[in-house]
Amino acid sequence: ISSIANHARQETFTANNDLISKYKWISALDSLVCNLCLARADKEWDVNNKPLGHNIPFQVPGVHFNDRCVITAITKSWKELGFDNIKEPKAGKRASVDGPVDSSMTLDKFLRSKSKSWQDETLGKGRVDLWRSNKITLEQLIDGTGKPLTIKQLQSKYGSK
Repeated sequence: ISSIANHARQETFTANNDLISKYKWISALDSLVCNLCLARADKEWDVNNKPLGHNIPFQVPGVHFNDRCVITAITKSWKELGFDNIKEPKAGKRASVDGPVDSSMTLDKFLRSKSKSWQDETLGKGRVDLWRSNKITLEQLIDGTGKPLTIKQLQSKYGSK
């Protein structure tokens, strides 16, 4: 159901691209997020599905069974739409396992705010060590085609930095 809803949402966005500036991947702020979704969390693409500031290919969620992620459309500002005298709304909140947090909270910042045991549970041993030592980012948990990297591949590629 979630996958069908995400595809329907994307079709609506595509039909209204003249109002949209970019797309953003939203992952749940909890410990159940998988590596595929951790890597895509908070990433953005333009309306032609080209990555903005990263190399992860665009894909409509679900990227796996029971995927809870969504793509959201970031609409153009009132000014970009030709309305100079309308005030932009304030940023809101987003849900997390701890309750509402500021909408600008990234999954990386959220994960860094959690206990080491919570981080261990979420990323798993090996990955968490590379991430904590800043040898990898969450984005680097997958390759350029969107496939997950094993701990051995991550250690080989990033472990010596």
